[in-house]
Amino acid sequence: MLLYRGAIHLNLRNFFRLTGLILIVVAAGLFAAGIHELQEAGWFPFLEGTAFDISATLPDDSGLGAILRGLVGYSASPTTLEVVAWLGYLLIVGGLYLRPVASLAPPRAAVADGSTER
Repeated sequence: MLLYRGAIHLNLRNFFRLTGLILIVVAAGLFAAGIHELQEAGWFPFLEGTAFDISATLPDDSGLGAILRGLVGYSASPTTLEVVAWLGYLLIVGGLYLRPVASLAPPRAAVADGSTER
């Protein structure tokens, strides 16, 4: 309602850029969780060692850790392959998302005689 009445002015370009970045982080978490499940199934039997363990500080089964696990795929003790997959996804997809794109030039205005200006 506030947007409609003009009380709040949002820069939609920045708004959608930020929400796109948030979605990329969520997707990276889902990708890493999928890699973890494939490791448990035995499909990726490499880099299975624990990369780090912060379960004493922020466990992923209760409180803030559980919320982060549901939102962004947080794991208190991820495997090395999960960390590589998460970072790789962020770097590749995030880099593609943030790359500068050449804007298309608007069509040239037609001159009074019907031809286009050159």
